[in-house]
Amino acid sequence: MSNKVAQKAVIDTRKAVEKRKKVGEVFSTAKGIKIKLSPVATSLFTEAMGKIKEAIPPTYTNKQTGKEELNPASPQYQKDLKKVEKDKAEASMNVLILFGIELIDSVPKDTRWLDLLVYGEMITKREKKEALEDETGIDLEFLYKKYVVADVDITNQVARMTGVTQEQIASATKSFPNNS
Repeated sequence: MSNKVAQKAVIDTRKAVEKRKKVGEVFSTAKGIKIKLSPVATSLFTEAMGKIKEAIPPTYTNKQTGKEELNPASPQYQKDLKKVEKDKAEASMNVLILFGIELIDSVPKDTRWLDLLVYGEMITKREKKEALEDETGIDLEFLYKKYVVADVDITNQVARMTGVTQEQIASATKSFPNNS
């Protein structure tokens, strides 16, 4: 005997995913927010990655040769490399969110949702202030898309449309705030 509740949940989820498969099709998220998904240009990933400073290995003086040499085994350098990798994975996810999700309606004028993000410690009071002061509205749009609209399923769908591999999605998803 099968579990009807579990079966229905999976079937309903599959139907919702199928509705989102068409590029440019408008649909409502589980929260009732109308969005449209689109593939993201590879150049946007490249541009975002280019803005993240690479880790630079320290140098040391080789006592045998007397020459300055790179020290890629430095513990600090290894730590820096991991941070850069994490930053790039998060930037990739953020590119998918900001450029792959289009809001049909604008970001709500009522910004109480920002207070909830601060209360839930997803953003700081400073980030809230900066978003509200940004004249372009892009900071606010990004926070809304990242913390209110996007979830793992939506982001994965944009990634598939874009041609991002499952491995790349899994790596980037580790830093995703709504990954539950």
